[in-house]
Amino acid sequence: MARLRTLTPFFALLGLCSLAGLPLSALEPAKIYERDVFVPAAGWVRVPLDLAALRHLAADGRELRVIGPDGSEIPRRLENPSERVVERPVRVLDVRPAEPGWQLIFDTGEGAPSHERLILDLERRISPPTVRLEGSADRRAWQPLAEGDLVRLDESEAGPERDGISYPATELRYLRLSWPRVSGLPALQGSAVEASPGPSISLATGDSNCASGEAGSLQCRLELPVAGIAVRRIELTLTSQGAIPAGYVLEAPEGARWRPLAEGVWQRRAAETKHLLNLESQAATAAADFLRLSLFGAGMPPELAGVRLELAAREVVFRAPAPGRFTISYGAGLGAPPREEKEAAPEAVLLEAGPESERPAPPLPASASAGAAITIEAFGSSWQVIAPGAAAGVVVRLEIPDEAYAASRAGLADLRLAALGRQIPYVRWSSPEPARVVAASGLRAEPERRKGWSRIELDLPKGRLPWTLLEIAAPGGPLRRKVEALAVRPRNPDPAAREIRVASMLWDCAPTPPLPCRALVPLVGPGAPRLALRFEDGDDAPLGEIDVSIWRRRDALVFVWPSGGNVRLLAGAENLGAPQYDLAALESELLARPWHPAQVAASLQEEPSATRFLLPAVLGLAGIALLLLLRRILTAA
Repeated sequence: MARLRTLTPFFALLGLCSLAGLPLSALEPAKIYERDVFVPAAGWVRVPLDLAALRHLAADGRELRVIGPDGSEIPRRLENPSERVVERPVRVLDVRPAEPGWQLIFDTGEGAPSHERLILDLERRISPPTVRLEGSADRRAWQPLAEGDLVRLDESEAGPERDGISYPATELRYLRLSWPRVSGLPALQGSAVEASPGPSISLATGDSNCASGEAGSLQCRLELPVAGIAVRRIELTLTSQGAIPAGYVLEAPEGARWRPLAEGVWQRRAAETKHLLNLESQAATAAADFLRLSLFGAGMPPELAGVRLELAAREVVFRAPAPGRFTISYGAGLGAPPREEKEAAPEAVLLEAGPESERPAPPLPASASAGAAITIEAFGSSWQVIAPGAAAGVVVRLEIPDEAYAASRAGLADLRLAALGRQIPYVRWSSPEPARVVAASGLRAEPERRKGWSRIELDLPKGRLPWTLLEIAAPGGPLRRKVEALAVRPRNPDPAAREIRVASMLWDCAPTPPLPCRALVPLVGPGAPRLALRFEDGDDAPLGEIDVSIWRRRDALVFVWPSGGNVRLLAGAENLGAPQYDLAALESELLARPWHPAQVAASLQEEPSATRFLLPAVLGLAGIALLLLLRRILTAA
């Protein structure tokens, strides 16, 4: 039985490696990648990076550098292309009856640039209808571009109503808009197309994992090809039964919290519909490699059948002092962070980089895995660390387990890694993605003794975890109540410290159905055994059917796997401050390298002496019993 417990973490790590896309054998060695750019004249230059280059960059691009023709390093800046929106008037060629309404055909003109939104100036205000848009190069063969609701672009009362529909960037000259009869004959004062703002990367992906979420939603994880990239637009294909509206909320993980990017409601009048989310590039830059999409519906939420992403191509900006061949380098092994270009870049020339070449990165110094001597007995808790397939000198990431947060006596400052009686230097890294601590649904607030207030209390599975966010949701609305979150420590001898307010806000919302009332409340500080939520109801009845999620920060120790000995994670030492390692100077280098996942094998801790020999004894008795049984069988034969 003990052997089975010992192997369990190994099989869990198999799944972890699979999810991370990592083999259990040694990872591909760290590499340096290079691309040449030929600059015809001195001046400012912009070079877009394709998806292959972005996959080899850290999320913040900290290791990318530019080398001039003379071998000197050139200050550079890595940025997303600015939104250079240009409208181009288009001509209406034809308006004809077509079931179930009308068709309008537009001509964008000879040599029109790539465009991505049709804009309509209407004489009267209407309820934006569900329309279908197609494109053609010759007005004979048409291909679908978009289907969905018109989006109101101008909310002012003066002048015509300004609506638009977005679609994947295209250079097709002709557009055909199908207009429903129920909205009446469209009376246009003008029309235009919006040109694409700059280089972009478009790809279809089926990478979306969906599961039930808060407030009856379908919560989907939209995988991005690389972290740190700006998402310009997302095309979603939804399937559902019935003509009912669908609500959506799109969020990005950032700083161990959720940052809202967009939300709204779509009208669905078909079993399968396509919807395009337009996002500002800067606002939609994701620190992680995924976005969270929550879908809501009256009754059952729609299902996500397909996703297409349009990503802004990140650009390297630098000032070339002279013409010649410049080299863009990125990847591991490039040393200290490069020089950053601070000056603005007016009228920069857009140039394309050549093909990517690669060469091995230099190994990390031997001192990266060797630290000072350490006394393991000084720590109250110890866990063995396993990383199947990791060889000496390979970078490893160990996510700190819940038990280590609870055992640490100095807010993780006393965490140490050790092997063969010596410390293993590490860098602590925090993931932008939060980890869910508690998820509870259908809660009902109970009245307090204090008139006009109600309360919900939640027991937390682990204490002293680094809370970051409280997420609450309630169906319907409108709603306007003060909310307080209290950290509850019932055994604290100090009455004033038994309940400490950790957050307070005014929950004020009036959502459009089927969206619920939601609130994201930042939390700061270590966790407690219990969390209480208090609502100031006034003369209203206490809330019922409340969904609550509590999130925490995710920390990892990044280190170099040693050449020998069992690696152990240690915590719970008295009066031990945060470690100071020379490895901190290599933080950028360490985070840029390929890495192995690791985890603690909690069941491998030292067992009490009374149970340490239990398994061998049981196996010995079982062996004797088998021998006696075999002897009886042979005697009977």
